[in-house]
Amino acid sequence: MALSIMVRLRSGSYDAGGDRPSRSEWPPHPARVFCALAASAETQADWDALRWLEQQAAPQVWADPAGRVGQRRARAYVVQNAVEKDGGNLAWPGRTNGLRERASAIPASDSFAIVWPEAGPPPDVLSRLGLLAWKVPYIGRSTSTAQASVLSMLPADLLETVIYEPAEFGAGRTVDLRVPYAGYTDALRDAYLDGRRAWETARTRPY
Repeated sequence: MALSIMVRLRSGSYDAGGDRPSRSEWPPHPARVFCALAASAETQADWDALRWLEQQAAPQVWADPAGRVGQRRARAYVVQNAVEKDGGNLAWPGRTNGLRERASAIPASDSFAIVWPEAGPPPDVLSRLGLLAWKVPYIGRSTSTAQASVLSMLPADLLETVIYEPAEFGAGRTVDLRVPYAGYTDALRDAYLDGRRAWETARTRPY
C-alpha cells in the first residue's frame, strides 16, 4: 500500500519562491504540500492525521524534470506588512508599497505528486487527509491555484515525470528540499501563534 498526494495546477503554473528571488521553486517541496494541508486543518482529527503523516519517511516527489520546466517573472508593487505613519497604499492606511519580483515555474505537465511508497495509513487517517486535500485552494502563493487529492496507491497517470528520491547527506548532484518531520505539525502551529513564517520551522534533506 502507498500514499500519494496528487496536485493539479489549475492555471498550469507553480508560484513559489525559490532560494533566489529570480528563480521559482522546482521541484515542489514536500513541506509546501504539507503546509497546505495544515492550513486547512480545523479539528483534532485533522491534527492527528497530520501528526501521523509527519512520522512517515521522507517522501518521493513525482514531477517534471527541470529541463521541461519554464520560468516566468513578474514585477509589481505589493502591500508590505510594515506600518508607517505616512504609508502610501490607498487601500491599507499606514501600509507602504514595495516593488517585488516574483518567479513562477511553468512545467510541461500540470500535475505532480508527493508519494510515500511504503506508507499504509489507517482508514480514518486516509479519509481525513483526503478531506484536508479537498479543501486546499492553492499550493505556494495564493496565485498558484490547485486541486489536491489523496490516493492509497502510486500515481498511475504521471508517466512523463521523474521521481525525485531522498538521497544520503553528502551525495553529489542533489537538490535540497524541505520535508515534514516528527514534530512539524506542532512547530507550524506554534509559529502561527507567534506570528512567525512557516519557513522558519523548515528542515531540508537532499534529493
